[in-house]
Amino acid sequence: MNQSQASLETVFLDAAGTLIELSESVGHGYARIAKQHHFHLDAEQTNQVFGSLWQRTPSPNYPSSSTFAERDAIDRQWWRHLVDQILTQLDRHPGAAFDPYFSDLFQHYATPAAWRPFPGTHEALAMLAKHYRIFVFSNFDERLVSILKAWRLDTHLSGILFSTALGASKPDPEAFSAALNAANANPKTTLHVGDDLQADGQGAQESGLAFFHVYPPAQDLQALLKFLQKQPD
Repeated sequence: MNQSQASLETVFLDAAGTLIELSESVGHGYARIAKQHHFHLDAEQTNQVFGSLWQRTPSPNYPSSSTFAERDAIDRQWWRHLVDQILTQLDRHPGAAFDPYFSDLFQHYATPAAWRPFPGTHEALAMLAKHYRIFVFSNFDERLVSILKAWRLDTHLSGILFSTALGASKPDPEAFSAALNAANANPKTTLHVGDDLQADGQGAQESGLAFFHVYPPAQDLQALLKFLQKQPD
């Protein structure tokens, strides 16, 4: 972080990996739901293939004139393609059973049971909200809203900003510009907090925002509070 926080007014917080995490590994979730559809996945192999493909797959690309509904469909198709690639690479593609499997998988990750806040998240948000306007700013779709509300994280927030609604994904400067506009925030008085050095760190710095890296999140949300408390008034 290279700017004074004396004038800090707004804090953007990434969601997955910063405030919330999966309640079970991707591989275990995919394997458990596969069993419900009568085919087998090895959880550890699925984790490895997911991680590899996730790193290599670009974020969804939204046409500039697209509507929210069109972007939502693009997101779902992006996930469908990724899951299809995972199962194909594992040589466990279920054929005709794929569509109902994917539908249940996609819906599962819309439920609060699939996620949990990192320890101390509620307390950290409550403390931040006493001094700053707080927005979640995430590469996610509309499912994020119901997840945060179910865990009551939204009670501390001024808003929830996600890529499907913004029309761009981090680290694209257009995503940061859209988020700043939606929050009515100035980049010079906004801090972005996240776990991903490319999407969050590079994106923030290229867009003129200060950046605080949280890793691992459970400890570093508290470190963020301590850092801000040390800044001059």
